[in-house]
Amino acid sequence: MLSQLQESRRKSFVPAYALAVVHAGLGETDEAFRLLEESYVERGLWVSWLGVDPDLDRLRTDARFKALLRKVGLIH
Repeated sequence: MLSQLQESRRKSFVPAYALAVVHAGLGETDEAFRLLEESYVERGLWVSWLGVDPDLDRLRTDARFKALLRKVGLIH
């Protein structure tokens, strides 16, 4: 799935958020956070789901997740 998304991204727009979810599922947290930050910069619509997306549950205990929620404006 990751290979297909990366290949598609070379040809057309694939949201960074989609790749972040895959990397999170693979336990690749650093890359997942890098892509979530990229998604924030892209102003991706999916970033608004950070607080409730179960695909990102593995990341919730990382301090970077709370910082990102704050940055996006989902928490104070």
